[in-house]
Amino acid sequence: MAMRSRDLTFSGETYLIAHDDRTGKPRLHKRGIAVTLAAALLAELLYANRLHIQGRDVAPIDGPPPQDQLARDMWMHFWTERHPLRTWLEFFATTARDDVIARLKKEGVLVPGRRSGSWRPSDPNVGAQSWARLSVTLRRHERLNPFDACLLGLIHAAELQEIVLDGGRRSDRQYLESIVDNLWPPLADLLDETRSLIGAQAITHRM
Repeated sequence: MAMRSRDLTFSGETYLIAHDDRTGKPRLHKRGIAVTLAAALLAELLYANRLHIQGRDVAPIDGPPPQDQLARDMWMHFWTERHPLRTWLEFFATTARDDVIARLKKEGVLVPGRRSGSWRPSDPNVGAQSWARLSVTLRRHERLNPFDACLLGLIHAAELQEIVLDGGRRSDRQYLESIVDNLWPPLADLLDETRSLIGAQAITHRM
């Protein structure tokens, strides 16, 4: 059975949107992708009700451990240490790209690219489904479900929204901004820190 983009997690779809559908070439600088993927992984815990985020504070929520091994390992970190949200983003960003690639490889979504150490979608159609789905929804001004609203927030934080808005109307851009302005508060707090960290690192990268 063919993999569909909606079978993937926030981090899986974010990775695909942040890379070319066919070649796997990144659409954002390496550090920006790492921070965005770290945020996507934290969003998975947030939406699974295993993490509480308010402002810059973050804490684990008691309950059964996540079934996914990566999510479980991340969740356990929050029980052993206390840090601000930005510190956690920086910490998980150091391994987020490799962790997400490993998960997508296991699912058969990524295969080795032409260059050593590079990866591309095994099926370009799956690679394009995420951004294409968001693009159609935005252009039709349809209501986004919680999953797609979060995904849109992640790519907006990484300033990758032109992928879904290419050739779009002014009203489409305004609709996107209205969605981002009204995201679930814990997610909005996560994305604010993500955007701030990416911006700070982009400045450092240019210096």
